[in-house]
Amino acid sequence: MQPVSPADFFSKNSSRLSESPRRKCTATAFAEAGADVAIVDLDIEEAKKTAKELAEKTGRKVIAIQTDCTDKEQVDAMVEEVVKELGGLDFCHNNAGICINALAEEMTYEQWLKVININLNGIFLTDIAAGKYMLENGGGSIINTASMSAHIVNVPQPQCAYNASKAGVIQLTKSLAIEWAKRGVRVNCISPGYIGTELTLNSPTLIEKWNEMAPMGRMGKPEELEAICVYLAGDIEICFIWIPIVLCVLIAVLTYFYKLDSIRGEMTEELEKRR
Repeated sequence: MQPVSPADFFSKNSSRLSESPRRKCTATAFAEAGADVAIVDLDIEEAKKTAKELAEKTGRKVIAIQTDCTDKEQVDAMVEEVVKELGGLDFCHNNAGICINALAEEMTYEQWLKVININLNGIFLTDIAAGKYMLENGGGSIINTASMSAHIVNVPQPQCAYNASKAGVIQLTKSLAIEWAKRGVRVNCISPGYIGTELTLNSPTLIEKWNEMAPMGRMGKPEELEAICVYLAGDIEICFIWIPIVLCVLIAVLTYFYKLDSIRGEMTEELEKRR
């Protein structure tokens, strides 16, 4: 087998859409593989800083665009700007997400909507905006970030809105993949386990419990998502239509049931403390 060069992956004028704490690692990987990149975030100053660093490091064109992924008009305008500035849109990585840990009976409707709007509706809006362009311009690849939480119920933290939103991402991915496959647009998703970002690194007690359940005894690193994202984004001739790449989810099948009884007890204690 011959080695694959960046040109094999990005033979077209490529770009990336992303709004996420993990954006820097995967954006770096895309640029290093030969793509021009659009970093999309609500925090425009941080996005501009990252874009400048990547452009200087890789020599690629990297731009920053401020967008609220829950606002349809902003998302549509963002895709138009990407196409205008980079000359096209060949792949899109949706990576925005938040989590609110709250007991279901105590979660407010506003909290529920906030999680669903960002994690699920935001991906829907971006998929549709990017997908419309791709369908009319020769195809492309869309990568949605789901989570192991779409497949299991995380413990001990209560996070029903997050789990529901990520399960929705998987079903949305399946639906779009089937609808668009014959029209040249591939839609896939990845389901990472616990990845060390600002979303997860603020609770040492929970990290200790998560690591006990992880086969490798540690959380994943953002850079460990790079290779699979670059592969799925690539301009490759392969029938890859809705492949749920599940990363680190051996936690669910190898240790989840084994430790379930003890976890239930710990979760009950944790919930009692919260009351």
